[in-house]
Amino acid sequence: MGKHKTFIETIRAAVCACPLGYNALARKAGLKVETVWRFGKGDRGIDTKNLDKLAAALGLRVVQDRAKASKP
Repeated sequence: MGKHKTFIETIRAAVCACPLGYNALARKAGLKVETVWRFGKGDRGIDTKNLDKLAAALGLRVVQDRAKASKP
């Protein structure tokens, strides 16, 4: 069984694989290029508001698994 990626790892991988590149992706998300670049490279985190913008620009949808969320 393979290692499961965290949510952040999944978004970061999508940023790095995005064919638009950092500049166009940042424009599409309404974020600074530096913010997207540093997040993509793993140099910094990203707040939830900007993470939502980035996910939307990548065409990703955030879905919470309530069954897993309720476990201690």
